[in-house]
Amino acid sequence: MTPLLEIRLFGGLRISLDHAAVPAFMSAKVPALLAYLAVTGRPQRRDDLAALLWGELPDADARNNLRQALANLRRSLDAHLLITRDDVALNPAAPCTLDVSAFEQALRSEHDLAPELHAARLGDAMALYAGDFLAGFFVRDAPAFEEWMLSQRARYRELALHALHTLTQLHLDRGHYDRAIDAATRLLALDEWREEAHCQLMLALARTGQRSAALAQYQRCRRLLSEEFGVEPAAATTALYNRVKAALAEPRHNLPAALTGFVGREQEIATLRHLLAGRETRLLTIQGPGGAGKTRLAVEVARACEPGFLNGVWFVAPAGMSPGGAGALVQAVADALGWPLAGRDDPGAQLLAHLSARELLLVLDSPEEWLDGVDWLCELLAQAPDVTVLATARQRLDLQAERVFMLEGLPIPPSDHAATGAYAAVELFVRRARRVQADFALTPAEHAAVIRICRAVQGLPLGIELAAAWVHQLTAAEIAAEIERSLDFLTTNRRDVAPRQRSLRAVFDWSWGRLAPDEQALFARLAVFHGPFSREAAESVAGASPRLLSALADKSLLWRRGTTYQLHEVARRYAQEQLARTGAAGEIEIAHARYYVKFLAHREASLKGRGQQAALADIEAEIGDVRAAWRRLTEQRDETALGAATGGLYHFHLLRSRFREGLDAFRAARLALAETRAADPATRLVHARLLAREARFCSSLARYEEAQGLLSASREALTALDAPSELAFVLGHIGGIARLQGELDTAAEHLWACLALRRQLGDGWGQAIALLELAGVAFMRGDYETAQQRCEGRGWLQATATATAWNKHC
Repeated sequence: MTPLLEIRLFGGLRISLDHAAVPAFMSAKVPALLAYLAVTGRPQRRDDLAALLWGELPDADARNNLRQALANLRRSLDAHLLITRDDVALNPAAPCTLDVSAFEQALRSEHDLAPELHAARLGDAMALYAGDFLAGFFVRDAPAFEEWMLSQRARYRELALHALHTLTQLHLDRGHYDRAIDAATRLLALDEWREEAHCQLMLALARTGQRSAALAQYQRCRRLLSEEFGVEPAAATTALYNRVKAALAEPRHNLPAALTGFVGREQEIATLRHLLAGRETRLLTIQGPGGAGKTRLAVEVARACEPGFLNGVWFVAPAGMSPGGAGALVQAVADALGWPLAGRDDPGAQLLAHLSARELLLVLDSPEEWLDGVDWLCELLAQAPDVTVLATARQRLDLQAERVFMLEGLPIPPSDHAATGAYAAVELFVRRARRVQADFALTPAEHAAVIRICRAVQGLPLGIELAAAWVHQLTAAEIAAEIERSLDFLTTNRRDVAPRQRSLRAVFDWSWGRLAPDEQALFARLAVFHGPFSREAAESVAGASPRLLSALADKSLLWRRGTTYQLHEVARRYAQEQLARTGAAGEIEIAHARYYVKFLAHREASLKGRGQQAALADIEAEIGDVRAAWRRLTEQRDETALGAATGGLYHFHLLRSRFREGLDAFRAARLALAETRAADPATRLVHARLLAREARFCSSLARYEEAQGLLSASREALTALDAPSELAFVLGHIGGIARLQGELDTAAEHLWACLALRRQLGDGWGQAIALLELAGVAFMRGDYETAQQRCEGRGWLQATATATAWNKHC
């Protein structure tokens, strides 16, 4: 096997075979010859090589020296050489690595490469650049080779300098300031007079809080340029120096001090910091419902980002301001910056002029209070290129520059008995509870109740904090019960809490008051949904339009996830109250129930065919509303709708193995119709169907005696009704239970009768189920061949004939 040849030319000359050094060559011109062949990468004429390295000698002597050098190379690297009478080349088929080739390949990045990948490629390239090309390598009496070597050295150095400059800028643009410092420092080690690199390093140092070091870097740059070229730094470099120097003497922020510890949101903070570090994001809005903790999160993010902005971070809050006027936002920003607006000149223009030369982060808390000032905000983004805005809002500002980050509640344990250690919602409750009761502990008795509390407010930090404030008076279970009873329980009278944050009701009253009448009407009607719902469902049940759904989503009252929508649980309860006030709740609930009857009926056939998985997924996605619709139909004793929904709901529960839930649902509906079944044949038929499916779930739970009683009652009712399909269903399950209990003759009798009816009705699904049960009977009798035939669908004619005979017998 041919050994691997490794040639490294950056930082010197190193040649190895399979990681072991090649024995010493007869002279420096031998490895020089190898390096030249490797870098040029193509066959070279012997005469040209002789002239390159021995051009000072007569031609005959030069050719003789070349032959000796090639012989020396062959002793170690024969498999890697292709030598003819006229040409010499490296063998492209032999394994070989060359650092300069890999370096150039890494620099050949596509123009549209993503910044992360581009930076990684450049980093790989610079990892190969261990120093100047053939640094310290010298060949005596070979001026042509030396000229070639020096030109290559200059070319590779320029490529490295350009790569380091680009890499530094990529790191600066993405907020990786420590990496930018490393790259710029390395660049200046190669070329200390490169003023652009000094600027990059100054900026990176300043954005990591090393402002004094940034100023010292400017002085070093100034001294070098003066000593070497007798010039001063460029105006842009000096302007950067002045900005950094001014920043040293100015306050850095006005962020409010934290009165309580911050819990969770680690991933959100990391994501937001990354978005703000990349300066292509100019306006970032943290959007979410009231009480989600948007402001507190924004302050924590701003505090973490403070070193990255030369002129700091500034918090602009609506407190004490008079919202609505066009100048309110301008005045609020000026006050936050501590910059007085003077004279009669346009205040907005004054502030823009001040901010245009500054690099800072503005945190706008609830800018929807100043929507009339949005035009000025657009001017700010256009005229102050180094100003970034982080906003917190319940509705998006709808500006082209805006990037929205949706904020939901804190993570909640999935069940009452889940481990709580990793869930920020529970941790927040415990921490806030200890502020009012120092010895509060999350005992096993309190565990499930605290999870109930977090789930009731769907992880909203405000709701959790308001609930935790009660632990010195009530148990966690009592708090959970009060929350589930009324939103009004979650309130506080603390003087340092803004009025609109003193209760969850106040939070949603504020949002409700800012909805247009048609938005209010739709929001109230959507309370009828109990979980995620499709746009089709919203349109059919609540009369929604895409425009109104989008408006509610934009105002954080409705979440959109993929193709479905969902109300936050607290928002849904608030909307229910609004719906009740309209007097239309009953009408909407009926429309909701009827929609899901059609929803189930439409998927019944698919549940028994190739579309089964898709139909199951559709129902699962809206199972909360399916359950609510079934409960509503049961309460209304709507036998027609219950009958239409029975097949789809039955097959869903059966295929998902939700036997207990299916039993409860069908038993409740059957009992609701029990009093009226005698008067109406249609109702009696639905009742008989419910009995049979209730029995099916009983048998799945091994409650065979109970199932047999229900099936017998269903069969008795069906005898007086013309319902062959339902009778086949009952006969099949009577037979199935008999088989499970070892009564094989009884099982066969009922299963053959079932198969005959299924055959008569042309019901392929039903026939397959009956044959499968009959296969089970044959298997239990030890007749494995027949069992296999029935499972595979073979012996179909015989089975049909037998079924026909049983039909005549019956």
